[in-house]
Amino acid sequence: MSKPSSERELTVRAVVTGAVLGGVLSLCNIYSGLRIGWGFNMSITAALIGWGFWSLARTAGAAPFTKLENNLNLTGASAGASISSAGLVSAIPAWTMMTGQTLSFTSLALWTFWISMLGIIVGIGLRKQMLEVDRLPFAHGIAAAETLDKMHAPEGQSGGARQKLYALLGSLGLAAAWKLVMHVCSLATQAIPGSIAIGSVNGVARRASLMNLTIGLDLSPLMIAVGALGSVRTGVTLLLGSLFSWGVLAPYAIEQGWCTPGADDPSVAWFAPVVRWLLWPGVAMMVASSLTSVAFSWRSFVTALVPRASGARGSGGRAPLTTPRSSLVEDSSSSPLLGSAAQPPPRGAPMENVLGQPPANHANPPQPLVATGPDVTPTELRVLIVIVTIGCAIGQWWLFDIPLLMGTFATLVTFALATVAARVSGETTVTPIGAMGKVTQLLFGALRPGDATANLMTANVTGGAAAHTADILHDLKCGLIVGASPRAQSIAQAAGILGGAVLGSAAYLVLIPDPQHMLLTDEWPAPAVVTWRAVAELFSQGLSAMPAGSREAMAIGGAIGIVLAILEKALPEKARVWVPSPASLGLSFVIQAWTCFSLFLGSILGWALRKWAPTWSEQYLTPLASGVIAGESLMGVAIAVYAILFGASAAAGH
Repeated sequence: MSKPSSERELTVRAVVTGAVLGGVLSLCNIYSGLRIGWGFNMSITAALIGWGFWSLARTAGAAPFTKLENNLNLTGASAGASISSAGLVSAIPAWTMMTGQTLSFTSLALWTFWISMLGIIVGIGLRKQMLEVDRLPFAHGIAAAETLDKMHAPEGQSGGARQKLYALLGSLGLAAAWKLVMHVCSLATQAIPGSIAIGSVNGVARRASLMNLTIGLDLSPLMIAVGALGSVRTGVTLLLGSLFSWGVLAPYAIEQGWCTPGADDPSVAWFAPVVRWLLWPGVAMMVASSLTSVAFSWRSFVTALVPRASGARGSGGRAPLTTPRSSLVEDSSSSPLLGSAAQPPPRGAPMENVLGQPPANHANPPQPLVATGPDVTPTELRVLIVIVTIGCAIGQWWLFDIPLLMGTFATLVTFALATVAARVSGETTVTPIGAMGKVTQLLFGALRPGDATANLMTANVTGGAAAHTADILHDLKCGLIVGASPRAQSIAQAAGILGGAVLGSAAYLVLIPDPQHMLLTDEWPAPAVVTWRAVAELFSQGLSAMPAGSREAMAIGGAIGIVLAILEKALPEKARVWVPSPASLGLSFVIQAWTCFSLFLGSILGWALRKWAPTWSEQYLTPLASGVIAGESLMGVAIAVYAILFGASAAAGH
């Protein structure tokens, strides 16, 4: 640290470590995405694992793994882990379910890689404006930078990095072992005694057991860990929403004849037949609330598409933006969030040199941080834009028979929408991937009605690129703080998505070889697939193809989503916490009630730990929860691979 300018950065081991970890961690987001539709920022997890591996390698004579090398590692790993957002848990399986067509491994890997590259190129182009001129927070990047600083501090000042790594690896091992025990012993969701009358079905009075209505206790710790990383508001919304949707609305829909019950067996869940009706109000709620929230961000649209001149103060001349720490972000320390600094930091400088607001009596106005290392040149950026635009248009035509002109237009629209998504993510830490995809689906539903493939795959380009644009800007924010080279980070990002595309595509094909029969089931609810498919079906088949009663339910669900989204934005902070989360409420309609119960329990556990053990929670809650998520996900993939290689009869997760 005494000579940060000589610190190694763009090394083969840093780039390869990020690419390999990105590929491995992509399996976690694919697994969780097909279970609950959520993915996770893996930057800090990758930083801990990379640091731990190369610290161990030092005993064999390896050189110290520097802060700048680790920054490239987490940059590449974060990109690779996000490959699920390039359609692997949404548009691609939805397309297969609607058309019966599948992509080969090579085609799938190239498609996801190319979409992700589009997002990276947009992010590179936005870096200077959003990070140096507008100085948007991008809070995940700040958290990652603080973690790197503590991790690579002198001995005794590392903020317990080694203990955090042990916690992550320990919970990973325990979760993986329990997943294996569940599989070997055929442990399943436990039923809760009780039943609900569902009236007369075909002239015969029937009752539905609570298990029929997916009301049970899940033995998997994964959803509890996910819930612990979230908020109590989300957990309570999921609990109440599931009790209403599965305990009240589902029996009523069955009684009215709008959907059919499953087998007359109290131990069997009726998820598949019932969710085909419940998805309509749930999807309407999620889409309507998402689009309404984006509409409230119209200033972000304007600012993103008409950027300020270089040198302007961020936020229209106001003080630099700050953002509260998300519950998904590690190390919520008392350090102020980065807004500005008196001088740009030297490469590899400790965080205390760049964090914090300047004193009130500072003689000169604060200046934004600026990159100190090499950047992608304007000429290189223009060449890359042309290449990815042509490549995405050709890919849409070659793989999905989308006309070249329409594919080109979809790619150009993506540049605008990905820019908006990046700004929203920078200001709020929430990337509206689904909302940007739905805007594209609505646009091409009007331009090319009846074409489900064009509707899905043009939106796939937009949603996937938007996710990676936001991801790289969070990582570039981290690099800006620690004094990294934007050019080196761009190389690491490209290597990371290559690793994610290869391993992630292989894992998807292993886990879900037959989406038409494996998704929308107890094992794989795939809520994101449900949403994308429902919108595409609506435009390709029309309202007349919807099941009885679903149009009215959809109208009510959409109205509720709009009202809740407006209340979220309009009410003061103290009142806002009592408003149910519209996205979570809609989600509770399309996943099993037992999953919602686990998420609720996890949210209560996380809240209790943060309240009564704040210091311990700050240090260990995120590593422990991340380890559980990674452990169960990786073991689930391993079981699926074993089943294919050795002819095991059970699918992964049974």
